[in-house]
Amino acid sequence: MKIKDLNSKGKEYLAAFFREQLKTINDDQSKKTISKYHSGTNLLKQIKSFSDPKQKQWHDFEKLVENIFEFLFKDSFNSYRTTSQRSEKDKTRRTDLIIANNTPKHDFWKGRAQQGDSRIVVDSKYYKESISRDDVRDFWSKYLVDRNTGRFGIIVTLRGYDQAAQSEVIGKFHSNNIDSSTLILILDSFDLEKMIELKMKGKSPEEILEEKVTDIILNPS
Repeated sequence: MKIKDLNSKGKEYLAAFFREQLKTINDDQSKKTISKYHSGTNLLKQIKSFSDPKQKQWHDFEKLVENIFEFLFKDSFNSYRTTSQRSEKDKTRRTDLIIANNTPKHDFWKGRAQQGDSRIVVDSKYYKESISRDDVRDFWSKYLVDRNTGRFGIIVTLRGYDQAAQSEVIGKFHSNNIDSSTLILILDSFDLEKMIELKMKGKSPEEILEEKVTDIILNPS
């Protein structure tokens, strides 16, 4: 039966039914939007609370980073799975957070998966000083030399990073040795805040990651 064949009462009933269905959809979307806004606002406040390293512990920062990444990227995977605070077999390496990259939905993570990065290593640095060249080298040697973790990692800090650290990042990416070529991104508090704000607006936080990758590609050492 077509809608034009319904009598006036039937059409009124059908219209009322669709109005209720639309209201339910809009209510669900509104609830998700409000929840996302509150979660994002709370995370932004928490970042501000870490302005003084004396007031917080390193494990508090690691938990904050874990929560931020789940908020930002949970929807970017069909199944968002992570492992946190795990010691490697040789007992000399301890990763703060590893994100499984075997079910990506977003093009950024799909691109990393195509490069063989099945796991994303995230290292939280709750330092009083900015990230240095030595910090980048230490991260690379501990986590990215092993092919089992892939060749992509992220360092998270609230103190920023110096020019030498960025030069090291660029050098590692443009290495002539294919076996040592890696992609390392450093995210500071400003980057985290921008990504959270993008997510709250319904946009892609991966935009910030893509910008950083582009900067590295266009600035060969």
